[in-house]
Amino acid sequence: MSYLNEFGITLKKYFMIQNGHTLFFMVLNQLNNNLWFLRKNLYLLTMIHQITKGVKISIQTKYKGTSYRNNKLYHFFGYAITIENKSPETVKLTDRFWKIFDTLNNTEIVSGEGVVGQTPTLRPNEIYTYGSGCYLESNIGAMKGFYTMINLDTFEQFKVIIPTFQLTTKTVLN
Repeated sequence: MSYLNEFGITLKKYFMIQNGHTLFFMVLNQLNNNLWFLRKNLYLLTMIHQITKGVKISIQTKYKGTSYRNNKLYHFFGYAITIENKSPETVKLTDRFWKIFDTLNNTEIVSGEGVVGQTPTLRPNEIYTYGSGCYLESNIGAMKGFYTMINLDTFEQFKVIIPTFQLTTKTVLN
């Protein structure tokens, strides 16, 4: 009897020892190769989620490389944020607040109206996704913050938490 494991490998519940431990080592080698691939590409697979008052925030990050700005080397990180309205009310994003950190103890505060020039309105079960990015002097950092939103049914203003997410270069993960 066999089954498919989480890595997509068919494993036997028992091992036939016809050729010594060949089968065992073949399975072990395949698992090792899959773990290496997952570790190497972890930065593409990680997604952070947070739900506040029925609004779900999902974040996916990706290291985009280096760039010079004002004769200084910076690491550029891209991120995609999905905002999903799981509440029964219509909500509108009005403002954003970000706190951006890096390992050189630099902290930057970014705040303003909307996101990427828009103030999206989301009816129940609607989704809005946008992409943006930031430059850091170090190759490791983090971001967190919140969106100010308004419930258009009750006119209540509330904050939706953007959970802390890591900004890390691929080489740091290896």
